[in-house]
Amino acid sequence: MRWFAFVLVAVLCFCFIGNAGAVTLNYNEVSDASKMIKNYTEQQGKIPQRIIINEKTLKADDYLYAASTTITNLNQNKKVEITFNNIQAPTKPAGTATGTLKKQDYLQVAQNVKKFIETQRKDHPTTPPQE
Repeated sequence: MRWFAFVLVAVLCFCFIGNAGAVTLNYNEVSDASKMIKNYTEQQGKIPQRIIINEKTLKADDYLYAASTTITNLNQNKKVEITFNNIQAPTKPAGTATGTLKKQDYLQVAQNVKKFIETQRKDHPTTPPQE
């Protein structure tokens, strides 16, 4: 019986420690974060490295995942919570783009970003994709 209790406690500790860095954002929090980033970028001429929304600290990479997932979900009329762990920055980001995106292209970019983060980053989202 003691062995069972030990294993149960160990499993529970592992589960809680594994999700210690998990962040959950609802649709309104992602929307508010978007507004904050827009305002900061217009005033400072650059994207903030971190923002705080409802006592949750987000890095730019975390926000990018949350925003791209929210865009993908909204296209399917879903306003669901998004849970993720500390999204890691890409090792060698590169590239530029100019021009105008049509809605379908914009959605495709959001889906590509979301998929890249889910398949290439070291710490993956903690919930299954909402596709």
